[in-house]
Amino acid sequence: MVELLVSMTIFTIIIGVCVTIFITALKNQRILVNLMAVNDNVSQITEQIAREARVGTSFTTNGVDLNFTNIRTESITYRLNTTTGALERGVNGSFSPITADNVKVTVFSVVLSGQQAGDTFAPRITLTMTASGRLKELLETYLTLQTTVSARNIDT
Repeated sequence: MVELLVSMTIFTIIIGVCVTIFITALKNQRILVNLMAVNDNVSQITEQIAREARVGTSFTTNGVDLNFTNIRTESITYRLNTTTGALERGVNGSFSPITADNVKVTVFSVVLSGQQAGDTFAPRITLTMTASGRLKELLETYLTLQTTVSARNIDT
């Protein structure tokens, strides 16, 4: 009888430890999947902006917005909506979010050089973006991405 009680106690402890490890692994896996989704989305957005800016002209910025004319002669603006935490793309003044719903962008900054007409330099845009996930476990985990892209044409 005592042996049965001891073996049941040990079995219960082992099962409890295994269940705890399994639940922790599932929680960590969920966090990592969401963090990878944030990383993928921020990388995709950065590439989208860089691709469009490469063939753009007439670049201007106030440090937090990027304005230029795209290849279809549309007025393009990329900006951070601080209320929603979404990066937005505006075409001729009509804005729509380009970040996924699970991504919260906290910083979007733009540094522009070589944009003066006649300076013999192609415009160079440096974008810096800091984002996190919207899960409560990811709110304090930030991903910062910076890239520099130069336009193909020199402003004349």
